[in-house]
Amino acid sequence: MDQLAQEKIYQLLTSNIPLPNLKLITEAYHFEDRQQKLSGLFLTKDVDYRTLLADIGNQYSDTNLPEAEQLAEEITVNYFYLVFKALLSDLSDCCGYDPSYFNNLNDA
Repeated sequence: MDQLAQEKIYQLLTSNIPLPNLKLITEAYHFEDRQQKLSGLFLTKDVDYRTLLADIGNQYSDTNLPEAEQLAEEITVNYFYLVFKALLSDLSDCCGYDPSYFNNLNDA
């Protein structure tokens, strides 16, 4: 489930934002263990992501756990909700910010 959620988040990011060199890093990585710096998306090092995994896991009893695909999608949606909130908070400090730009984002 965790790996699948990371892949979904990575796919959404790279298909909607021009991040051509961004790699999804899922294996354990410690900078001290490597001679070179590895750059990429380290969701397992993101406190919000780890907290979200635990919170969603705690919402379900072992018997009511949904399929892995559904659980990964739920994690993905909730993670992007947190990302969008953080982006809007940062943008609100910028000159020219107008909250009305972000109204009705679901309208085509």
